[in-house]
Amino acid sequence: MLHPRTSLYRVMGHNRYLSLPSKVPHYPASLTALHCTMPSPTVLGRPPGRHYFTRGASFPIRRGLLSTLAAADGLQTAVKSHQELLAIPLAARANQVVGISSSSSTTQSSEGRAQLDMQYYLTAGLEGVKRQRYRNIRSFSKAIDSRYKEFHDGNWKAGQYMVFLSVTQKHLADIHRLRQRRHKGLGWMYLKSEEVLIVKVIPSAVTEIAQRGFGMELDMKTMKMGPSSRLCDVGCATFEGLIGQKEADSTFKPMCRIREEDWPTIVFECGLSESLERLRVDSRWWLENSTDVKIALLFSISRADKGIHLEQWEMLTAPDLHATGAHHNPLTTRLTKTNEIDIVAGVASGAPLTLDFEKVFLRPRVLGEGDIVFSAQELEEWAAHIWAGAK
Repeated sequence: MLHPRTSLYRVMGHNRYLSLPSKVPHYPASLTALHCTMPSPTVLGRPPGRHYFTRGASFPIRRGLLSTLAAADGLQTAVKSHQELLAIPLAARANQVVGISSSSSTTQSSEGRAQLDMQYYLTAGLEGVKRQRYRNIRSFSKAIDSRYKEFHDGNWKAGQYMVFLSVTQKHLADIHRLRQRRHKGLGWMYLKSEEVLIVKVIPSAVTEIAQRGFGMELDMKTMKMGPSSRLCDVGCATFEGLIGQKEADSTFKPMCRIREEDWPTIVFECGLSESLERLRVDSRWWLENSTDVKIALLFSISRADKGIHLEQWEMLTAPDLHATGAHHNPLTTRLTKTNEIDIVAGVASGAPLTLDFEKVFLRPRVLGEGDIVFSAQELEEWAAHIWAGAK
């Protein structure tokens, strides 16, 4: 049974990541809301410090892991206690925080760069979306406000994606600063060589409730496996890929991956059903731009029938059946949809949803650890909480 946390979903969804109270409603007493004091993970244009996991939010963390995250001495002790288990070398950081990494955070090779289809990222899922030239920060903010007003007035056909042309790096820095004050719900993909900014507007609390609620369930499942199999919620941090910058709605990585340049291993992309094709583009970006990102989960929300469509995307390696000549059946790696689940009228079809442990944590499992599995019943209860919290 899922832990009832409808009120917590509502706080996070409607109030845009307010700092949680010290006693989180419906959470076990061992959980408390803290501010993280570690450096931010590749958050471009944002100061390091307390906004480590989400857009200006506190994050819930087990009290027993304070020694892991709050102080250098405690972190070093915790890391050493798991050194044999993780079989990962320790490395000292300049700021005296010990860092460990199961693999260097790598983007695809230069060969992979040539395979990335820029035109695909510029156009797929954006049919009919007006392209507008960026003029200044005031006009940009006005355009975003106008789109939010359309949603507020019930015009859901307006679409949650907006495209701005001629956006320089300086302009992007201005937009980052604007978002510290306003529009904290914005996500984006920035294609540097084209100077194109593709903005994703969060039109409804239901999408926030969906992805934040699922992230909590994911955290609780890994928590039961023990302290060495905890995930770090990196929120919507910005990562620099081969062709620009990108934010997901939520990103997660193993707690041991504390270096700023460490990419997440699992990402969430969430939006309305009208944006399904573009959500697939967003998911593909993560898997094509980093070899560390192993799983992209797509959540497509339909307000009309209160349905939820989930897709799981991964890079899978298999023999190339189309190979000929001397290179018969060489291995090839392709973007693959590994699972598809629909939850309509409270019934989940296509379940369970299984997240491979070794892909999520980048290491072999040990006793007491295993794949992260969401049953049909758990997914149905999660969906019920979403619609209850969105009322």
